[in-house]
Amino acid sequence: MNSVSIITVNFNQHQVNIDFLKSIKAYPSSSKVEVILVDNGSREQYEQEYKQILPELIYIRSEENLGFAGGNNLGIKKATGKYLLLLNNDIEITAN
Repeated sequence: MNSVSIITVNFNQHQVNIDFLKSIKAYPSSSKVEVILVDNGSREQYEQEYKQILPELIYIRSEENLGFAGGNNLGIKKATGKYLLLLNNDIEITAN
């Protein structure tokens, strides 16, 4: 079981997602962490590009925008972590 499931919701923010995923990769956790990105009805799909940055990423695609809560609920259904961490995708993980 993963210790933490990080869930983030995206709607048409490709570069923001890239920065978010790169920041997670730059500061790996000593705990077992899974990262779930919910694509909430975006025009374009970038699953393969995101998985090049973070191969273990769980990518969930919704064809329609379910809103912030609905998108998070999709991610929560797939989460296996003991704890859930809902983060906006404009968060950047840093050393401190």
